Amino acid sequence: MDVSDNLAFATALFVLSHFLLSSTAIRTPVISKIGDKGFRITYSIISFLTFAWMLVSYGNAFYQPIWEPPMFMRFGTLILMLPACILLFCSLTTKSPTMVGGEESLNDSNPNGNVPKGIITITRHPMLMATSLWAIGHLLSNGDRSTMIIAIGILILSIGGMLHIDQRRSDHPAWGVIALTTSIFPFHAAIQKRVKIDWKGIGLWRLLGGLILFAGLIYGHETIAGIALMPS
Repeated sequence: MDVSDNLAFATALFVLSHFLLSSTAIRTPVISKIGDKGFRITYSIISFLTFAWMLVSYGNAFYQPIWEPPMFMRFGTLILMLPACILLFCSLTTKSPTMVGGEESLNDSNPNGNVPKGIITITRHPMLMATSLWAIGHLLSNGDRSTMIIAIGILILSIGGMLHIDQRRSDHPAWGVIALTTSIFPFHAAIQKRVKIDWKGIGLWRLLGGLILFAGLIYGHETIAGIALMPS
């Protein structure tokens, strides 16, 4: 197996392990044996190991150009990465019913407690929407085989993950309020007037945090990915 095949295999394993471990057919019997906490620890370990393997494989892979994206598409990447960073920062600082273990935040006894707040009024999947934007953005500006493998893998996992989480949460009696008043695609529910954007709940500090993350990724991109985005 050459380094490129190794990357493809590692990426496929990273993506498939998430879908398999999240499936009811595997998740339920495993939890019955090792408990919910044990399952989450196991899930986290497998996710970390497969992710690390994918990154190491990417670092060892040879550069194999498939096509050369036009220069202007790089601006598309920057445009997408700004909301991606804001969504990511918000997702890490906001309790969400779609995050891991988030079903516990759904309130059966008080439906009004499930009224979406903060970033959830923009998209109910802020983290997976952020990774989707990252993947799309990097597909726009990178035509090499290795980057395309990882970006396509992350995009499949992100989109599939959003749909899968919605399907799993649909069994919860309190999910209806969230499903009716939020959307997967950013601002869709607000455009349809199913929810009002909770800018106060999002908070200026989260927007600033996303901007700082965006600036940090631009200036640190050479260290992270080996490609400088800023002139030296």
